[in-house]
Formats: sequence, structure tokens, C-alpha cells
Amino acid sequence: MDVESKLKQTEADPDPSEGRGTGKEPGEDREVLSTLIAGLPGMAYRCRNDENWTMDFVSDGCFELTGYRPDQLIGNRKVSFGQIMHPEDREGVWRGVQEYVANRTPYRLTYRIRTRSGKERWVWEQGLGIYSGEGVLTALVGFISDITESKRNTEQLSMLLESLPIVPFTCHPGRHFPVTFIAGAIQEITGYSPEQFVEDAGFWFHRIHAEDRKRILA
Repeated sequence: MDVESKLKQTEADPDPSEGRGTGKEPGEDREVLSTLIAGLPGMAYRCRNDENWTMDFVSDGCFELTGYRPDQLIGNRKVSFGQIMHPEDREGVWRGVQEYVANRTPYRLTYRIRTRSGKERWVWEQGLGIYSGEGVLTALVGFISDITESKRNTEQLSMLLESLPIVPFTCHPGRHFPVTFIAGAIQEITGYSPEQFVEDAGFWFHRIHAEDRKRILA
């Protein structure tokens, strides 16, 4: 079961320890869930929807991710998670989460944090809101993982592609060759940005000279 499925299960049944209708002893499901969370490379959490992201629960993985122990993060005893976020990313994260919870949809965000030692890390977060029977948002639950290495590799690949004397691209097969990725060097050659090629499925096809289209499609 993936993390999002487990989060949705938690939303549907926030107290799995009861073991209702499962034939399991009370607390058995909670023990299984705790074991699952402990084995995941990252930090599971339950927090309030405030600007500090005040934590009511964080898994032990928070220490490896942030450098802070659970007891230091819970209730903002030592530091709030909002303070750990990179200052330049805080507002964007707040706006993003508020938009998703207003629509009652799971959120996925990428942003930076600063660990206790001052190290900057990129993280990927997915979560969702927990609502009362009256529809009031009571908490957020989710999972945060370290994607620093992946982010660094992506940036290095991007720099390599930009340095090549060619324009790498990917596209879907089809009549108009819809582009899914194209290197930034295309702008120097054509005057059009990579975003224009990706956002409009027929953009590349319609830049081809009309006399050459039949030959290319043959």
C-alpha cells in the first residue's frame, strides 16, 4: 500500500486501534501502522493548519530529515516546522496547502528546508486534510521525504543538456508530435521558449515549413 492510500485510510478511520470488524485485537492495527511508518525513509506527521505547521505527531524519521527529535518539534517546543522551511518557500507552501484543502484534495509540494546543522535540503511532501463530521478542517496528515540527491542530479543533467551543441527533446508519437520536454537551447535557435513548445501540443508541428510537413509525416 502506498503512502497516499495509507493517508486516505487514516482519514476514513482515524483510530485504527479499535480494530472494528477486523477480528484483530485493539492496538494491533496501530502497531502495524507504526512499524510501516518507522520503515519509511522520511517523516510522517499530523499537524495543525497554522502558519507554524504546529506538529501534534511526527515519526522518528524527522531526526534524520531535519536534525531535530520528535519531542523538539511537537508543539513547537524547540522549533516549529515553519521555521525549518526555507524563508523563500514559506509563503508558496502556505498558499499551496490552503488551495488544496479548500478543494478537499491531497496536496503534493516541493520546497527547501534548513536542518538543525544549517544544511539546505530539498523535500517532497504529500498530505491531505482531516475533517470533522461537520466538515471543519481539524488537522493535516502527510509524509515528507528528502529529494536533495534527485534534485541535484536533475539540475546537473539540465546543465549538461544546455551545454550540448544540439537540442535534446522528447515527444509523444502522433500527428503533431506533441513535445513533453525540450532543452532551453531551442530559444536561441527559434526565438521561442521551451514552455511554448510544451504547453501547446501542436506548437512544434506548426513551426515546420508547410512544404516539409508531408515529407516528415510520410
